Amino acid sequence: MPQLLSSGNTLFVVYLCFACLSVLVLVLVKLASRITRGSTEQPQRAWIVIDLGLLKHNVNIIRSLVDNECKLMPAIKGNAYGLGMVPIAKALWRFGVHDFCVASLSEGIELRKSGIRGNILILGYTNPDNWALLKKYRLTQTLVDYEYGMSLAACSTGLSVHIKVDTGMHRLGECVDQTDRICDLLSCNRFAVKGIFTQLSNSDSNELMGIYQNRNQLARFEEMLSRIQSQGIAIPETHTQNSYGIINYPQKSVALARPGLAIYGVIDQKLCINNQPDLRPIFEVRARVALTKHIATGECVGYGDGYVATEDLTIAVVTIGYADGFPRNLSNGRGGVLVRGGYAPVVGFVCMDQTTVDVSRIPGVVAGDIATIIGNDSDKSITISQIADMSNTISNEIMSRLGERLERRYVEADSQ
Repeated sequence: MPQLLSSGNTLFVVYLCFACLSVLVLVLVKLASRITRGSTEQPQRAWIVIDLGLLKHNVNIIRSLVDNECKLMPAIKGNAYGLGMVPIAKALWRFGVHDFCVASLSEGIELRKSGIRGNILILGYTNPDNWALLKKYRLTQTLVDYEYGMSLAACSTGLSVHIKVDTGMHRLGECVDQTDRICDLLSCNRFAVKGIFTQLSNSDSNELMGIYQNRNQLARFEEMLSRIQSQGIAIPETHTQNSYGIINYPQKSVALARPGLAIYGVIDQKLCINNQPDLRPIFEVRARVALTKHIATGECVGYGDGYVATEDLTIAVVTIGYADGFPRNLSNGRGGVLVRGGYAPVVGFVCMDQTTVDVSRIPGVVAGDIATIIGNDSDKSITISQIADMSNTISNEIMSRLGERLERRYVEADSQ
């Protein structure tokens, strides 16, 4: 039998344990200090500020537009339209939102691995061969048409699914007139059908033809549901509304609503037919001025001598480019930024990492100043809708292309 430790040896062991514990505490304190300093340091290059207080405000506004029994199922696909899928999902969970939409299997898995609970609906196609991953991560898959549903049923069992119905957009979905096929999917015992839905193709239109098309789609969807019910088949949760659908086509009978742009506050009030909701943009994009320099008349700026100065200028190099999501077609005066409360148009071509702007009429601009790409500066503002219009595209594309190297900084200011 081994001998018991002597009193001296015991004291030595205790001392050794105490010393190790002290070192561990010091390491943890230093690490925590680094994390804290990192979160409070001023951003150095280009960044997005996301106000979670405004996110909560928008959620509350949208809830006021739908029926009390209707649950929000926000679209957080495309990295939450560029704002950070996981942080946005965690904030939404705190605000009482427990259903989410994503576009792909990989997005759903990322959410689960990040600890996101609740229902996660994959709106797009997933290869049926990946059914085991759908089941492992408790993801709900959209049946994009009848044949896809049968393929999924043939290789899996027990999956949660929603049925997509094509009421006139002619993208994904089983045709609304194929009632028998839709009933077969609803009655299939190989998976659990939790929902059935459609997508409006013109919900953001205030043109008469667009309004007619939306109303026709909704009517066809309701008629289909009536035909199904007449066969004694129970209807699962229904959803028809995206952001503009919630605003322009309130459907009191639906169980779910799928706001995307609206929760981020990116709504064009001119396209709101029935309501003018107080939705507020939750993010701003900013970058640093790297330097300023004098350009004499006749000198060129940028690649390919893209701009020739017609007068003496002062230019500033701003640390953002098309790799960060600032569109290259905003070159040569088509776009601009705000610095020190003034508007500085782009000169030359937007580069991958930098953009040059004319600050000749803005006094006092120096290296280290902050340039506003999207957001407010004094009494001026640049909205994402303006950038989208200047780029001949839509706000969704501009947001979803915000680059990964832009630092995301989350704040939660009082939105009231």
